[in-house]
Amino acid sequence: MGFIVALSTQPLLAQTQPFSLMIQRVDMPALPSLHSFAAAQYQGKWYLFGGRRDGLHRRQPFRAFDSAHANRYIWCVDPESRTVDSMPIQNLNPSIQSQLASTNMLFHQEENFLFLAGGYGLPCRQDKALFAPPSKYTDPEAHRTFPYLTKVDLAKLSSEFAKQSELNSRKDQIKQKPFPLATLSSAFEQWTDPQFALTGGAMFYQVDYYPHRVPTGRFYLVGGHRFDGLYNPMGPQNGPGFEQEYHHGVRRFQLVQQTVKSRNKRKSRKKSTPKKEFVVWHSPLTDSQFRRRDVNVMESLHHVDAANDSPFPHVRKDLMVFSGVFQERANIPYTNLLEINSDSSTIKPVPQFNQLLNQYHSAHTSLYSYKVDAQFFLFFGGIAQYYFNDSGLLTQDPDVPVVSTVSVIERTAANDYSEYALPIQLPKGVGAGTEFIPANTVPRMEGTVVIDLESLQGDSQLLGHLVGGFSTMAPNVFFDNDANESKAEAHAYAVYWKRNNEFRDPAQKLSLTEAQWVEQGNNGQIHFQAFTNTENGKVYFMIQMAEEGPCTLTLRDESSKLLLRHEFPGGLPKGESVFALPLYDAKQTKTYQVEFEAGGVFLKEQLIINP
Repeated sequence: MGFIVALSTQPLLAQTQPFSLMIQRVDMPALPSLHSFAAAQYQGKWYLFGGRRDGLHRRQPFRAFDSAHANRYIWCVDPESRTVDSMPIQNLNPSIQSQLASTNMLFHQEENFLFLAGGYGLPCRQDKALFAPPSKYTDPEAHRTFPYLTKVDLAKLSSEFAKQSELNSRKDQIKQKPFPLATLSSAFEQWTDPQFALTGGAMFYQVDYYPHRVPTGRFYLVGGHRFDGLYNPMGPQNGPGFEQEYHHGVRRFQLVQQTVKSRNKRKSRKKSTPKKEFVVWHSPLTDSQFRRRDVNVMESLHHVDAANDSPFPHVRKDLMVFSGVFQERANIPYTNLLEINSDSSTIKPVPQFNQLLNQYHSAHTSLYSYKVDAQFFLFFGGIAQYYFNDSGLLTQDPDVPVVSTVSVIERTAANDYSEYALPIQLPKGVGAGTEFIPANTVPRMEGTVVIDLESLQGDSQLLGHLVGGFSTMAPNVFFDNDANESKAEAHAYAVYWKRNNEFRDPAQKLSLTEAQWVEQGNNGQIHFQAFTNTENGKVYFMIQMAEEGPCTLTLRDESSKLLLRHEFPGGLPKGESVFALPLYDAKQTKTYQVEFEAGGVFLKEQLIINP
């Protein structure tokens, strides 16, 4: 069991906010109950692939990710008419069936094509290549992370749905044969490579510009892991075995068209020579500290100086990695951010900032102001180690509960970061396994999915929808073996941007009326995390110091009686320090007040240890 840490936070002065959000439930009776899926949008309609029809996966290996609750349909949703159509995947090639029934695929839409990579699930039994050597998992009941990249032609897929709708509308008038599902195959193309075997990461496509060279468009596979075998939280040494390998960075590849040589020696009468796309891998970007899955990744835009004239703003397009899990030392989320710069091929942490809210993958989007080079990263609900309780105290729970927080991380032109909880409470569970699908009318920065803040029109504009996810009334549902504690939801929420009467310069610090600012230990000088070890009865303190210096720890009980005051000899070094205290009690809840003082920076927290 874990414990809860409540942090005191200073009141926020009420000032004019640059914008606000409004979230409204959209009634779509036929929407499928689905979470952890892949999504695309074509001509105003949503297309949903894979994911789960049950709730959060169970802890028991024989119940976790069972195939009975895998999604085996492609869904077409029209948000305007609020109608839903579907097609089964059973007549597609076995390898495509395997992937389209998986969960947590990496996916990216580029114009009229959706690209799907990896995903975890139970293979289709006809997908025989996965059960053959050198695979160690020849058991047909063994789950797998799939080594596939699939390209979906959304125009062809849309056409097949239109044909099916037409046949369904005429079936009462004329006797029709069943819809030929096999024609769906023409909308899919697939490649096999073990480097595609990832789940819980993110996929992007970026065009890299180098001086005196032709621009290069490449796909980026960011983070995630490969997991083969039955899920088992007790590890491979206890019960069913598995293999897990985290991806330490970014894999980069291109799809290159090459001429296909015909085996027929006779001259072809065709006017054009057939071409085929091949996967060409580029050198990966790796970092030993990059070990994250179930992660949020967004494009991060920055001003750049450019000599040539262009109708579009000149921006550098980096990738920002937010939080994610799990740290090697303990099963708690990371809190630091990583910025991936494709031009310099580097992965660098954002200094002196920690993301404390919305730490697992959740629905997300961002808005960018080119005028002042400021970006706002929005996160909707999900799962996190920190949240504000009913009394307005920032609370830390190492069991990482489901939260209802809507938060924003602001980055200014000076690369100063701040985090806020917005005065919006989502229904419990919305955000976890949910996808944000942008409105097809929302303006975006050229070549990105980032919303162009300055091009938003009027006093209110639809940004997009929160679709799917799982709901629960139990915050720490993962530790409850009752299958009814969580369930996939068939819901959609419209997210509206609201203009304020006085739209101020977003380059200034974002001070939101009624919003709660997340204390960063005096601009990130101190960061504190803790976790318990029930076997030895100790609580481990992880203190991150921005600079080396003296540090004092004070520990009090509920009545403020002094229990311990310790000055670290020689202070604490720059970076992370870990120490333990025997604070865990298996019989009762204990409450402590913890105070840190370092170099004039004072941090006060309440620590509640649950048995």
